[in-house]
Amino acid sequence: MKNKLIIILSLLVILAAVAVGFVTKNSYYDDMSQWEYIDNENLKIVLAPILNDVYIDYTISNAKNLEETADVIVRVSVKRDAERKRVDSNTVSTVDVVEVYKGEVETDTISVFEPIYYFPEGDYVMSTEGYYWMRADNEYILFLKELQDVNFGQHEKIYLLTTARYSKYNVDIADDLKETGMYMKLRREIFSSLGLTNPN
Repeated sequence: MKNKLIIILSLLVILAAVAVGFVTKNSYYDDMSQWEYIDNENLKIVLAPILNDVYIDYTISNAKNLEETADVIVRVSVKRDAERKRVDSNTVSTVDVVEVYKGEVETDTISVFEPIYYFPEGDYVMSTEGYYWMRADNEYILFLKELQDVNFGQHEKIYLLTTARYSKYNVDIADDLKETGMYMKLRREIFSSLGLTNPN
């Protein structure tokens, strides 16, 4: 009799734990799979000053400065099925490495912190310096700092843009949300030094 009671109580505890887990899982917003938000160009963008100290470098004045601040300069490709997940106030994006211009990259894919994420409760995105996600099926030149990965991505290393405004350049089309003369000047210098055509 005592054994039956213990078994019944154990089963009830297990069932209760499963029910609580199921309810908790269903209470979360799906803000990890962000492709549908990336494609929505009508979303309101709210600036995130909390990341300014990490992503804003006011010392950048030319392409040489930008190159010197980067541990790695790469050309990457973003695929539609690439993994993207929210980590705190960032999106961690997995990209394929097409070419390495500076530094060493040991794998064909890398994880990159992008200073933007979808905020489901308000249906808007939080962004540093007006940064917007890298788009699927486009290639980018990225200026990155190398960090040891502490379970943010799938690799031993993870990468951080050296600065939100000046560290990402779309190879296929002119970038969105880039209105500053400094950005366009850097873009011309960088594309010229890499032997790339500068899209208008």
